[in-house]
Amino acid sequence: MGGTIPIPFAPRNVEPCSDPYRCSCPPLESGPFHSPRVSALFRIYRDCCRKQSAFGLCILLLSSLGWLLPVHAQEQVSRDSLKTYDLSEIVIGGASRQEDRTRRAYRVELAELSRQDVPDVATTLRLVPSASVQTNSRGETLVYIRAAGERQVAVFLDGAPLNVAWDNRIDLSLVPSTIVGAMSVERGAVGPGYGTNTSGGVLNLLSRHLGSDGRVTEATLQTGTAGSQQWGGLHAFRRNGNGILIGGTFARRDGISRPGGASLLYEPSSALRTNTYRRGGNAYVRLDREGVKGRIGLTVMHAGASKGVAPEGHLDPTVDRVRYWRYPLWQHSMAILNGVRTMAGPRVSGSIWFSRFRQDIEEYTSVAYEDASSVQKDIDNGMGIRLILEGGPGMWRWRLISVVSAAEHRQVDQELTPVLQIAPEVRYRNVLHTLGAEVTSGQGFPGHWVMGVAWDGMRTPDTGLFPSTGGFDAMAVNAEWHRDIGGDPLSK
Repeated sequence: MGGTIPIPFAPRNVEPCSDPYRCSCPPLESGPFHSPRVSALFRIYRDCCRKQSAFGLCILLLSSLGWLLPVHAQEQVSRDSLKTYDLSEIVIGGASRQEDRTRRAYRVELAELSRQDVPDVATTLRLVPSASVQTNSRGETLVYIRAAGERQVAVFLDGAPLNVAWDNRIDLSLVPSTIVGAMSVERGAVGPGYGTNTSGGVLNLLSRHLGSDGRVTEATLQTGTAGSQQWGGLHAFRRNGNGILIGGTFARRDGISRPGGASLLYEPSSALRTNTYRRGGNAYVRLDREGVKGRIGLTVMHAGASKGVAPEGHLDPTVDRVRYWRYPLWQHSMAILNGVRTMAGPRVSGSIWFSRFRQDIEEYTSVAYEDASSVQKDIDNGMGIRLILEGGPGMWRWRLISVVSAAEHRQVDQELTPVLQIAPEVRYRNVLHTLGAEVTSGQGFPGHWVMGVAWDGMRTPDTGLFPSTGGFDAMAVNAEWHRDIGGDPLSK
């Protein structure tokens, strides 16, 4: 495969790309594109490819699903202003994924999240019994599900991975909780619909969404000890199946309170931990369109922050190598488009996402944080697409799954002392794919069972300072059966 991204269900006569961040550009005559609407969409696809515009893929999917999706104003919906529809989990697993929750998933709704009244996703995870949260020496707050390694736990927002591909993890303390309408955790090895690196489980975050026509406006202003402040706002509007949600928050703190009795001999004594300040804000927009035969949604989010990392004050810097870090720049931006449409028999669902992550890491010579010795500048770009086709009779269902993602990491290291030295930029790229099939029990079947097979692979077009292995492939087979033997099902 080399550096080519295989596009699932692509038309015939497609010339391969030389760069994994560009789609191929087939001639207009390729494939069975005789319908006027489909030909027009295919022409957009061809033109965006020639312009090497990744954003064109987003326009293509939005145009195709939005154009072909009828919206019915008279559709009856629940009159619950806090209701969120489960779009991302439909995109990933289909309707029968709802039944999977009886065996290994735990879901938290908006009403429970609202009672927590916390600024970030990391703090809300105390509601999930199988998840634990820890902050490492790099200052990253990570989630562990049933003690699985953080690099094997994937975090999704509206069906798209939040994890930064470079080290496959995300600092959840910088992901705002105000955009989350519900979240669910799937424990253990999950199906191929989530893609690779999910053997430890999946945390699904779903955007807020009005369940009926109307509008909601919220304003938040909070203050507390240690210079803690937060203010923000949210406006949601919905009419005739079309909805929009706009919001943003800003939060700051001077530091974390120093616990009583803490043995921090090599850190200045004060009421607050050294270098634990934080400043951050975010903005987000959610557009959705819902009809009888399907739904489509677009999420755009940007979060930015500046923060310090608490020093290892229990270690002697003359004996141990102690890390003195700050993140003067941390930014994460995402655009996510997902949708589902029911055809004559099967259902087709898909999602496409683009992400950009930036961070600067400053390292200092001492706990005084006065003289920076080096700076590391990182930029990560990512994109991916997921397609799922599913159908079958009522007692069992089948799924065909395709997930492809590509990521690029660029890094520049600068030594500031004794003289400025800037190393050449180092570039890394990879392409991941999952092709799978599952058969699962449907409605009315006693108990629940799943059988599936998947082909995972990785290609590494650029490996920076390291030699390339070219990539590898692996097959996976999964089987599971679950049935309640007795007891009260409401006690789960």
